[in-house]
Amino acid sequence: MTTTTTHFEQLGELYTQTLCQDAYYGGAAGTIRDAVLGSVAWLADKSIDLNDAITAAQKLTHDAMGFLDCTIGLINTDWLENRCDWKRIDSFFDNQLDQNEMQWVIEQLGEQSQRVWIIYFDHAGATGRHLADGEPALGIRWHHDLALAATFLDAAGLILQEVKS
Repeated sequence: MTTTTTHFEQLGELYTQTLCQDAYYGGAAGTIRDAVLGSVAWLADKSIDLNDAITAAQKLTHDAMGFLDCTIGLINTDWLENRCDWKRIDSFFDNQLDQNEMQWVIEQLGEQSQRVWIIYFDHAGATGRHLADGEPALGIRWHHDLALAATFLDAAGLILQEVKS
């Protein structure tokens, strides 16, 4: 067994406050946005490459859509019920230059993220195998995938918002 003479030290109050503010105000989606924009800026010599940033937002959106369809079948169900135009969101990434369409996509990504978080929290309180209304509860893995999908949709929207500015 090895020992060290280094003692544990409490983090400084200002340092801890900064950590908490960064996490609270940026959140996981903000962390993803910062990492993506930092890497595309690094690759492009400190100026953000619009195409790389939009490609990253597209990847996050596609992953979120995949999580949503394989967990709760949301993408196909939305098409049948005319709830969300996922095809329009997806096709935006092929025609990236329309600023009005970009604003609509940013808003849709935010709205769909909020919707997924509501579904996530509805299932979070499930006890046993069924929700209060008798609907089957999601498995832990699918529940986790819903959180990822919501976070990825938020991050994609934040990336698009940043490159739109």
